[in-house]
Formats: sequence, structure tokens, C-alpha cells
Amino acid sequence: MHLGGSKNNNEVNTISPTGDPMRMLKDSPGIGAGIHPNCEAYGYLLDAKGNCAYIDAYNREVALHPTAKKLSVQDKTCLCTHMRNFDIWTCGQTTYRLKDTTQMLSAEHIFHDYQFSTDQKIALPA
Repeated sequence: MHLGGSKNNNEVNTISPTGDPMRMLKDSPGIGAGIHPNCEAYGYLLDAKGNCAYIDAYNREVALHPTAKKLSVQDKTCLCTHMRNFDIWTCGQTTYRLKDTTQMLSAEHIFHDYQFSTDQKIALPA
């Protein structure tokens, strides 16, 4: 995971399954990833009818490219799978401060830092 070095590495996009704007790193591995949706397996459903915009987008790409070994879904991302596997996180407006760390941190560590850090300080691993 590349943490970037400036505010310019962040972007606001609408590739979430709900279409709501979210801030992410531009080179996040979930952007354009065509991973098989696992929403139902994890128990996540986004609307009352059990529909998910990522599943629809994924199925559209499968229909357009039935023999492709690797798919790319550019307009949506599967937050259920990526977040569960610590591959991707949406970001707050001060994500650029991660450049101040001297180590490459895992997404899991960043998530725990987000949960438990205090006084706007980054908790580096021991």
C-alpha cells in the first residue's frame, strides 16, 4: 500500500457501491479491481432488496468479457471485500499526514491507528 507524500495523492470519487462520494488514495488497489463480489458471503447487503451496485457492475463486466481471466470494474469497487481484507480504506481529509511516518505501514495498522490514536498523532508500530 502506497501512502503517498502529498494531499494530491487523495481523491474524492463515487465508486462506492452506494455512489456516495468518498476520499481514497488515487493508487488504491480497489480502484479498477475486478474481484469477485463476496457481499452475500460476508452478510453485507446494501439495500432492502439485497442488491449491490458493485455486483451489478461486476456481472456487467463478466457479460461483456466472458473469457477474460482478470476483470476490471472501473465505476464501482467492492468495499465489503477490500475493507474486510484490509486492502483498502476510505480516507479522512488529513490522510496526507501519513507521509510523516518513516515506515511502510499495513492497512490493518492504519485502521487501528485511526481507531485508537489520540491528539492527532500517528501511533507507529513498536
